[in-house]
Amino acid sequence: MSGEQFRVLVIEELTACDATWSDAAESMRQEALAMLQAVLCDLQQVPGCRTQVLLSTTVAGLWHEQNLPAGEVQVLENSTGVGEWLEQVAEQGPECDCVLMIAPEADGLLLRRLQQLNTGHWQSISTLNCCVEAARIFTDKHQTAGWLRERGIPAIPGVIVADAVVQQLLLPQEVIGSAEVQSDSCSAAADTADSASVIKPRDGAGCEAIRQLPQGFDVLKSLGDAGAGAVGEWLLQPFINGQFCSAAIVGRRDGQRLILPAGEQRIAWQNQRPVYLGGCIPVEPLAGQAIAVVMQQIATALPVFAGWIGVDVVVSRANSEGPQVQVVEINPRFCTSFAGYRRVSDFSLLEWMLTDSAAASAMSLGSLFPGQVRFLADGSVLSS
Repeated sequence: MSGEQFRVLVIEELTACDATWSDAAESMRQEALAMLQAVLCDLQQVPGCRTQVLLSTTVAGLWHEQNLPAGEVQVLENSTGVGEWLEQVAEQGPECDCVLMIAPEADGLLLRRLQQLNTGHWQSISTLNCCVEAARIFTDKHQTAGWLRERGIPAIPGVIVADAVVQQLLLPQEVIGSAEVQSDSCSAAADTADSASVIKPRDGAGCEAIRQLPQGFDVLKSLGDAGAGAVGEWLLQPFINGQFCSAAIVGRRDGQRLILPAGEQRIAWQNQRPVYLGGCIPVEPLAGQAIAVVMQQIATALPVFAGWIGVDVVVSRANSEGPQVQVVEINPRFCTSFAGYRRVSDFSLLEWMLTDSAAASAMSLGSLFPGQVRFLADGSVLSS
């Protein structure tokens, strides 16, 4: 799109629908606004880009109060649900050249939105998202692990368990088969990788609904099914004691990929639940080098896409062979870490996604990370 005027429409699910906004916790609202602000500010650096954003009536009223960028950003007010709005525009025809959809994976929401962008007049509009088939795999943690293993990429093992089993697992003093589930704290059990397990929604986003269990994975895995066609909404995995990190892959329509250096995630466990506190980019060099090898494997295996894909990993040092990296999940969407990455980049990451190869040749990782940045869970930057 270099050298010409073009319009990019940004849709962030939480801020584009009044019902979703009113139901969200305050922390989720701040995270959504921080993400939206980072994306819109980055787009304003792209030559020739005219930015549009879909906002609910309520959020549009908060526009200036929240210090969101003004000026060249055109606000499209929406008084319906995002799904309904997309359906209407699919019939009438969108007034943009490219669309970026930001939505969580939970309950299949992101997948549904990307499917909607493949209907009607939306089909003639390019997107800054991965393709529907990739999203179908990566929005399911069990399918993601299978996709990784098929390609020789290290992933945490797991089994699918049914809702009824999960409800029993989360009750104190329950006996399920041969596995006795106690109500003791998991904090001591988590000190070793084989003495605790983790249960999570297979389509969850972030730390949502994740719980730590005091039993080891080898004790509990017989309660689930590891098969590709396993039925159930929950994934049971061993707890891996290590350093939680994340990285990202930026893609462009010509097949080029930019692998961003990994950052550390600050995770605290409170009452057997993980709490994301923010992160630091980049991570220390030894872990960063090990993560970069795995990220290159993933980038090579991905289909062509334009946009952002986040990858969460855990780095353990259980032996003398150096850092061992296992993939936790692949996030087929923009993540709050984008706010941190753009602060330490000397060029617009969105410009790299949108521009052609010739114009992007001057943009390289050599100028991407002159320093370090720390950011909170909502994406706000502490230092750089």
